[in-house]
Amino acid sequence: MHELISREEFENLKREYARVNNSFEKKAIFHVGCGSGLFSELGGMLENVMYCYQNKIKFVLYADNANFSGEKGWEDFFEPFCPLSHNFLNAKVNYRHKFSSMKARVMDTALRMTSGADYLTHDIFWNAIGDFKEQTIVDWPELNIHGTTWPEYHKLIQLALRFNPETRRMVDEIKNRIQLPGKYYSIQIRGGDKIAEFTELLNVDFCIDKIEKTKTDVETLFVFTDDYSYVKQLKEKRPQWNIVTLTGADECGYQNGPFNAMPWEYRRKNLLKVFAMVEFCIDSDFHFGCEQTCVNNIVRAAKDKDRYGPLLVGQIKNR
Repeated sequence: MHELISREEFENLKREYARVNNSFEKKAIFHVGCGSGLFSELGGMLENVMYCYQNKIKFVLYADNANFSGEKGWEDFFEPFCPLSHNFLNAKVNYRHKFSSMKARVMDTALRMTSGADYLTHDIFWNAIGDFKEQTIVDWPELNIHGTTWPEYHKLIQLALRFNPETRRMVDEIKNRIQLPGKYYSIQIRGGDKIAEFTELLNVDFCIDKIEKTKTDVETLFVFTDDYSYVKQLKEKRPQWNIVTLTGADECGYQNGPFNAMPWEYRRKNLLKVFAMVEFCIDSDFHFGCEQTCVNNIVRAAKDKDRYGPLLVGQIKNR
């Protein structure tokens, strides 16, 4: 999630996007951070930005109650890249799934009328993440996007997921606490609530076998995980490797629901650490990706094909 362009380039790109985005007659308000994990939310947003661009729909973002935010909504972590809606009715009815009660239908209509929205999240979300992202060629010259969503949407990150200065500073501080050599490999091993979705999720022996069959010159391995027991096992089984991680010894698996119920400062601290982990994986010489996770789509798209390898190939559930 690097800022690949300068501040001046970002502002120019943002102005160009505003010019094009504002030229579209139809308008959609997309609700980000409405219940799923961070990278399911951010990835879904990127997919919907591309869908709206391709279909000439003005993209407006609602993030005032995002589950990855505190008091500032989108701007707790990121720079605004598009118009932001602050209509409180978004928090009532603007979700991935449409509510069918009479009260919900009345609020849905009121939101569209007061905001001028032609589409809400549930009108476009499932179209954007369906066949569109796998089959539709998006041509977006300003971002050098010429292809389908997943291989290309990392180019959109420089516009849509640019850290604000405070976030950038704090992520860099976290990264500077550990020293990685010029050459290192990275791996993501996911535990926690993903185990309930995928009984075939990774074990350490499988990971070691995959690594050693792919790379024989392992010296340093950065481990992106939510469960320190994986780090401990790797250190025990391969003491000759320099195992580096940002995961604390007390971390035993991410659970989305309980995490979102924690105080903002706790969530903020941990999300900043996750951002740093993602950047370490993007920067690595080779990354072994956990295909069952939404964050892997960000990492995989940002890596050259010869610098990425899947651990297990599977479909992401519960988008």
